[in-house]
Amino acid sequence: MSALSVLESGHWIIIGLGNPGERYYRTRHNLGFMMIDLLVKRWGMGSLQRQGKADWAQGTFAGCKIDLLKPLTFMNLSGIAVRKFMESSENMGAKLLVVFDDLNLPLGKLRLRVRGSAGGHHGVESIIEQLQTEEFFRLRLGIGLENPPAGNTADFVLSSFSSNEGETVKEMLQAGIEVIESLLVQGAEKTMSLFNR
Repeated sequence: MSALSVLESGHWIIIGLGNPGERYYRTRHNLGFMMIDLLVKRWGMGSLQRQGKADWAQGTFAGCKIDLLKPLTFMNLSGIAVRKFMESSENMGAKLLVVFDDLNLPLGKLRLRVRGSAGGHHGVESIIEQLQTEEFFRLRLGIGLENPPAGNTADFVLSSFSSNEGETVKEMLQAGIEVIESLLVQGAEKTMSLFNR
């Protein structure tokens, strides 16, 4: 899958990263899953269906064919499910957008990037490893705190948002929807100039 083929189609695959299971759903590490669920509803795609190692829905937005995907392989093995889905002949030339939580951004902030390293995120590392490329779009949703709690980072990312954080998370997810829709309609350069502040 060359960088050129990724950047030249009207077909988008949007991947939300997270961990499967009710115990993880409302945790910080599952913002990607939350985004996919919101997009399924917003774009009238019905409900997610099981497709191999992922939950999947398909539809259209702004004239683009859209596949929405939630890998079910657990975060650190996300790339396995993504690679399996991308190997289908009809998906080979699609643009890929990965949505995930980011400890390096303050809670409520978000950033769109066209390519780059994993930045320490194990789910993104797995995708890079399995696809053998960093040439995919990514939307980073901030979960970092000004005064992070002491202890294991894994414990923090697998913790739930507090009631005080709920409104900030809701606003960030809504802003994330706006970023994604802008990306599909206006392209990456315009969208990054509008939202990456």
